[in-house]
Amino acid sequence: MRKSFVLGCCIVFTGMLSHGAPVSVAYEPLPVGSVEPEGWIRAQMTNDAVNGMAGHFIELRPNYGSVSWVTKNGNAGAGEMGGNWIDGFVRMAWLTGNPVAKKKAEDFVKDVLGAADPDGYIGNIKPEKRFQSRMTGELWMQSRTYLALLAYYELTGDKKVLDAVVKATKLTMSKYGPDNSPFHLTPEERATGRKGRDRLVNGHCLMFVDVLEWLYRLTGDRAYPEFASFLYEDYSSSDDVDTMDIQLRSLSNMKYPFFWHGVHAVEHLRVPLFLAYADGREPYRMAAENAFAKVKKHITPGGSCASDEGVMDHAPLPDQPYEYCTTTELATSLESALQKTGKMKYGDMVERAVFNAAQGARTPDGKCIAYLSSATLPEALESHDIPYAGAHRHKLSPAHDVGGACCSANAVKIMPYYTCAMWMKSVRDGGLAALLFGPSKVHTDIQGVPVTIEEKTSYPFSDTITFQFTTKKPVKFPLTIRVPKWAGKTTITAPGSEVSEAEGIRTVTKTWQTGDTVRVDFENPVRGEKLVNGEMAISRGPLLFVRSWPSKMVPLDTQKFSVPGFLEYNVVPNIAYNTTGLFVDPSAKDFGFSLRRNPKGSEENPWALSPVELVGVMRNATRGDDYRQTVTLVPMGATLLRFAGFNVWPFDDEYFKPHQSPDCVLPTQGIK
Repeated sequence: MRKSFVLGCCIVFTGMLSHGAPVSVAYEPLPVGSVEPEGWIRAQMTNDAVNGMAGHFIELRPNYGSVSWVTKNGNAGAGEMGGNWIDGFVRMAWLTGNPVAKKKAEDFVKDVLGAADPDGYIGNIKPEKRFQSRMTGELWMQSRTYLALLAYYELTGDKKVLDAVVKATKLTMSKYGPDNSPFHLTPEERATGRKGRDRLVNGHCLMFVDVLEWLYRLTGDRAYPEFASFLYEDYSSSDDVDTMDIQLRSLSNMKYPFFWHGVHAVEHLRVPLFLAYADGREPYRMAAENAFAKVKKHITPGGSCASDEGVMDHAPLPDQPYEYCTTTELATSLESALQKTGKMKYGDMVERAVFNAAQGARTPDGKCIAYLSSATLPEALESHDIPYAGAHRHKLSPAHDVGGACCSANAVKIMPYYTCAMWMKSVRDGGLAALLFGPSKVHTDIQGVPVTIEEKTSYPFSDTITFQFTTKKPVKFPLTIRVPKWAGKTTITAPGSEVSEAEGIRTVTKTWQTGDTVRVDFENPVRGEKLVNGEMAISRGPLLFVRSWPSKMVPLDTQKFSVPGFLEYNVVPNIAYNTTGLFVDPSAKDFGFSLRRNPKGSEENPWALSPVELVGVMRNATRGDDYRQTVTLVPMGATLLRFAGFNVWPFDDEYFKPHQSPDCVLPTQGIK
């Protein structure tokens, strides 16, 4: 079923590519559990795991529990949503050390492992329907839970769990090949496909590559990237898949925009990226570079990818919706790009998405998330119906009906994944690298010496980070520190050390011993960022600052969930809103704004009441060209309703030309 295909003058024979040579990555991930959250991150995850939606997701959606793996009932939601939930929850439970959460996660894992078949099969599909992923989505379902099992292995050191995943993965790999394609329908399957749909194969199945990458890192077995290559080639040559954005033929043409399902597009970024390094062939390198260049065109002011189910070549407007699933998967792919390429811009993008889009689409108590949200959000209603997505996605809910609560399950993953990616080991020099910031503590061995570094900060609400060292004995190694593009002047204070500088990083080298510290101070000037509709957004550090609007949460069906304390809500403004008359003056110093500490702000839950705000003066044209109004802006993640874009003074019609991709090739052209 392998095919060759042509797009313009680019010819790619996917089945005939010779194997390349692996390319060295910039950083190696540390085992899950090496990085502990501290400060507000730990407080948020602890609350989420006990009191929030994360800790009660299976009670809210009982059919997604481990019973599906025991009874082999084929429940696709249990495979996807239950799998994504347990992947995030296992990490959350161990990273916070909460015994109640750990017991709940451990019981789920034991049920899944206990239901493994004698041949090693771990899954929830009955024997007669197994290994038909194009119809059952089995590769996708397996991949979500296998990731949770691998995280559990690294957290506990239980080798039996790793052995079980290896055996199950090898079994699955043995069942697919040219005679059993995972992404090409058979003629019989095509004839009996769902009415009105031409592409039936679940593109999520390509993300079995996540499991293959992890096992390759743990074992070095080349069979894993080779099978990943087979999956990607088979997916790329198929006309039967439900999304085509990351096919090799699509990525070979930069005029072809991202169009299909946003979550697929951003999670699939990881596939050519992994193969570009594990396999090294030129088409994979091209595909990875083009994929990340394309997604950048759709990054909304809050850092997520524009997607109201489909990307649809959407402009990243301030009121353009983004999905929570898309935010989580985009952040995960950007973390992977940061690890492999060593390009610090990806760290900037991760923080932008996590601290703005993700925090801005949930309630501070962790009980509800919005399936769809946006940087400018004047209301969030169940009845808000938009093209391609429909209604019911903007309300706040602990477990949305649409998408089978996919966004709720995926929301559980984002902060545990962020925590695990904060610290990595440098391949080049063997030292440690602080790549994403926030209160944390890392434990590892350097040259056989146990080392702990505590990152003391309230970042992103602070411009200062202090790294404090504890070592078993003195040991010399370099500490790499990412310097964000927005940081402005950066000062490193590290007595007795050597400090070198390269693009996006500072490297501090010393023979470290207990009690040593490194202090980092970022200037973080206020930035004005022009948006595609001509408006201007105001940012400082990784935070997007917005005008919060007074709002109230209106409960919907109070009988919907059986778990006490969990409801769905519309969010409506308390008063009529109008920001059309407010203008930012780009000629003013710092765009007219300065940072102010809020004495009432919460250090433990800063997203409930931010400890920082920007206070400035804006023109209010509704009261005359010379009228000035004092305005307070707060971080996007600390709001429910807000306005992220402001008019620019003086008003210029040139700013307001509609977005259009130049020489855009529509997705139905040149692809077949």
